[in-house]
Amino acid sequence: MGVGKFEVHLDHAQGVVAAGGQLVGCVVLQLDKATKINTIKLRLEGKGKSWWDERHGRSTTRYRAYESYIDYTVLLFSKSDTDESAMVPQGDNTYPFTIQLSPNLPCSFEGRRGHVRYTCKASLDRPWKFNESTKRAFTIIRHFDLNHIPTALMPVFAEQRQSIEGCCCSAGDIEVSMGLNKTGYVPGEPILYDINITNNSDNVIREAHLVLIQNVTYTGYSDSIFSSNKPHYHPKVDNFTLYHGKITCNKGTSFKVNQACFVPSLPPSDLPGCNIIDIKYTVKLIVPCGMSTCKLVKPILVGTIPINIPVVTPPTQSVEPTAPIEPPAYEAPPPSYSESVFGHVDVRDENDDEHTSGNMNWAPAYIYYDWSQQGSQTLGNRSVDTAQLAPPAYNQI
Repeated sequence: MGVGKFEVHLDHAQGVVAAGGQLVGCVVLQLDKATKINTIKLRLEGKGKSWWDERHGRSTTRYRAYESYIDYTVLLFSKSDTDESAMVPQGDNTYPFTIQLSPNLPCSFEGRRGHVRYTCKASLDRPWKFNESTKRAFTIIRHFDLNHIPTALMPVFAEQRQSIEGCCCSAGDIEVSMGLNKTGYVPGEPILYDINITNNSDNVIREAHLVLIQNVTYTGYSDSIFSSNKPHYHPKVDNFTLYHGKITCNKGTSFKVNQACFVPSLPPSDLPGCNIIDIKYTVKLIVPCGMSTCKLVKPILVGTIPINIPVVTPPTQSVEPTAPIEPPAYEAPPPSYSESVFGHVDVRDENDDEHTSGNMNWAPAYIYYDWSQQGSQTLGNRSVDTAQLAPPAYNQI
């Protein structure tokens, strides 16, 4: 008995703080009885890590990298110079804090081979007792304003004529094109897309896939004594289904689809401020036909602040457009926060033990603009869906 509650509380919705802002909160200590305390400290940490292993025959090489973005400790309570310890009264005791954050902090990110993670850890030092600690992870958002990117308004267009291979000779060709209404998006915003397929082959086209791809590249350094200390890179890919259709496009016919799909809760492109993790986004159209597959890939941007006048005019042209078409303007919905589409992770690390409490099952939350509440006229009366994490098999298509 003694400590009833020991927690870190933050004065921020869903624990989200902007880089360059202030981290404001308090440590709450609830005591069942008056207790002697030496110190109460709060440690703020922000660090990036990457890790993976590679097997070469019978040996395994470990690759690791580490960056520290912030490591700051605040003394919230201490005994006086003359006392060995101070008596803290029974009940709820609150210790507020305000910490100024650097504008150069990278955005929070949790990946399969690395992370950028920020935590507050309060520690309680009592005489003749084990030290207790409580930990709280939180999200840093480093804004990526799409209004500062001139190409963010540019429509995306790609087309290709693909020869289709038969058993022993050519089976004709197919013509495929893909159009997106612009290049830059924010989470929650709809991607308006056009898919056009013309089948001049002897085969029936039975499916088409449009996917949003997150390409993450991790940087690490070998732990081998023979290493040259050169960086090594490890890519990881996650796919999100924008369109997955079972279709029937016979010889000499065409297939068209004009729909929209909301961008899920994702971190912004590039992850500026982090030198060991890089994030890029692309949209890929995949059209299998017979023994061949036609693929179109184009890069896009994911930001945190939407373009003031988004493009809503469908971009598909017979030739690639050189400038966006001026559309009627519409207002973005107010921003909120949504947990990462990848879900929760365990935030315990090597410095935590059985005396560390707190919510260790946590997910970062990103700025999200809920366009689903807008009228269908905003989307050109297109049917709209939400992008879903695709199965790993998509990586093999």
